[in-house]
Amino acid sequence: MLVAARGALPRTARLSALVLGTLALGTAVAPGALAEEAPTPVSDPSSPVSSPSESQAAPAEVLTSRAAADTEGAPQAATPAGASFGTGKLHLTLTPDVLPAGRVLALTGAQVELRFSQQLGVPSTASAVCTFVGSGGCVFPAGSAIPTTNAGPSVGIVADLPDDSVFTATLVGLPASGQLLVPTTPITVPGYTPAGAAPAGPGGSALELPVRHGYRTLGVALTGSGPLAGAQFTLCPATAGTCAPGSTPVTATTGADGRATFDGGYLPGDHLVVQTRGPGGIPAPASAAHPFAVPAAATVTERDAPLRLTVADTTPPVVTPPVVTPPTSTPPTTAAPTTTPGAATVAAATVAAGRQQTITASGFTPGETVRGTLFSTPVDLGTVVADAQGVATFTFTLPAGLEAGPHSVTATGLTSGATSTATFTVSAAVSAAVSAAGSPALATTGAEVGPLVGLGVLALGAGAALTVATGRRRQRA
Repeated sequence: MLVAARGALPRTARLSALVLGTLALGTAVAPGALAEEAPTPVSDPSSPVSSPSESQAAPAEVLTSRAAADTEGAPQAATPAGASFGTGKLHLTLTPDVLPAGRVLALTGAQVELRFSQQLGVPSTASAVCTFVGSGGCVFPAGSAIPTTNAGPSVGIVADLPDDSVFTATLVGLPASGQLLVPTTPITVPGYTPAGAAPAGPGGSALELPVRHGYRTLGVALTGSGPLAGAQFTLCPATAGTCAPGSTPVTATTGADGRATFDGGYLPGDHLVVQTRGPGGIPAPASAAHPFAVPAAATVTERDAPLRLTVADTTPPVVTPPVVTPPTSTPPTTAAPTTTPGAATVAAATVAAGRQQTITASGFTPGETVRGTLFSTPVDLGTVVADAQGVATFTFTLPAGLEAGPHSVTATGLTSGATSTATFTVSAAVSAAVSAAGSPALATTGAEVGPLVGLGVLALGAGAALTVATGRRRQRA
C-alpha cells in the first residue's frame, strides 16, 4: 500500500497541474479557486527524494492570482490633468487667435475663475474670480479664498500656487471691448503643482486661456441687369446715420460679379456703406448711403465668412450720343438735278439769247466754292465763292445760239454737296438785217418793229437826199 501510494501521488499532482492550466486559459474562473479544489499531496517522511521528472509538478503554483498580486505591489497615483507648474505666483492671461492687421486686443473687464480641487495634498473647494484691469493682468480682490500674493503695484494681487495642488482656470466674463467671440462651451484650462515642486522663480509662471476674436469680414453685393464691375463703395462705423467722428472710410471696388470686400476686420455694430461711383466709374446715384447693421458671429466659421450688404444698382444709364455720318460730296454731273433744296432767284424771268442774266442761289456753307451749270444743253458757268450767309451769285451772258424756251441754272456746293436751281425763259435772239444803204437792221426783240423799220428807212432816205443836195449847191457856188 505504501508503495502504491508513493507511486500514485506524483501522477495525481501532474493531472492536477494540467487541469488547472487548462481551466486558467479557457475559462474566467479564478485559478486560485481551482487550485484549492485540487487534491493536496500527502507528505511521507519515509519517501525517498523525488527524481527530477517527478518534481516538475511544483510549477503549478505560479498559476494562482495570489502570487501575481504579491509581485505587483501597491497601485500608483494618477497624474492630474493639465500642465505642471512650479509653486509661487500664477499670472492668468487670454491668448486670441490671429487678429486682423492693426488690431490690438483690449482685455479690460474680462474675468477668470481659479478653482482648486486640491491644496497641499488635501481636497479643496476654494475658488476666486480675477478681473483684467487696463493693460495689466487679471487681479484678484483682497481677501480671496485662494492663496494670493501681491506682485507689485503694476500687476496687483495674483494667485499663489501651493505645493501638491490641482486647479482649473475658467473664462467667466468677456472684455467690455466686444472683441471676443462668445464661446459656445466654457473655456477651461487645468493645471497642477506636483508634490515637492520647486518654486517657479521670481516672476512666477503664466497660464494662458485660448480665446477667439470676434472681428468679421464685410463686403457689398451689387445687383442689377447691367454691367456691375467698377462700382466703388466706402465703409465706416456709423453714428447717427453718418461716419463716426475720427473714423477713416475704407474703399472697395466691385468685380464683374458685383461683389466687393473691404480690407480688415470689423466688430459687430452699426456701419455705413456709401456708393461713391457707379459701374464703370460713372457718377453714383444721389441716394447712395446704406445703413449696415453687423450682428455678432456665433462660430468661427460664421465669423470668417464675408458678410455682404446687398445693394441694388440705381445708377442712371449712360446715354450714348448718336453717331453722325458726315455727308459725302457729290461730284458735279451733266444731268440736271431733280431736287432744289436751296432757294434760287433770277434777275429776269425772260431774257433773249445773247443777253446777260444773274442767278442768286442760297443754302450753301459759308465760304465754300459753288459751281454753276446751265441746262438743257449743259454749259459750265464756272465757280464762285458763297458769302457769309451761304449765298452764291452767278452773272453770265447767255450764248447767242441758245434755243428759245425754258432753261435752268443749277448751283452745286463742292464741299457740302448742296444744290440750288432756278428756271427762266429764253426768247429768240435779235436778227441783224442790213438795209439798202448797207446799215445793219435792228435786232428782233419780239415787239412789232415793222412800222419802225419803215420810218427808219424813210429817215435814212431823207438824210441821204439832203446830203446830196447840199453837195450840189456847193459845187455850183
